Amino acid sequence: MLPIEAQLFLCGFLGSMLVEVLKIVRYYESSTRLPMRYKKIGFWFFRLLLACAGGVFAILYNPASLLLAVHIGVSTPLLVATLTETLPSKE
Repeated sequence: MLPIEAQLFLCGFLGSMLVEVLKIVRYYESSTRLPMRYKKIGFWFFRLLLACAGGVFAILYNPASLLLAVHIGVSTPLLVATLTETLPSKE
């Protein structure tokens, strides 16, 4: 059995990756071509980094259940996007 921190990380990581899986499924269901970003290594590098952030957030929040850790992972891309959109500019 994995330590609870590892379980939380994996649930947060998988929850964050689930967001991308659902986007890809939508493209397949709509019969449109996948965007070029899915063929670029840079995209996947940063997407995995974002998924790791979902795992770290799940550990930091220390939720009462693993299902909540998945929810934290799913919400991480939105949280990070919101943070980057509201950062003050230096102009």
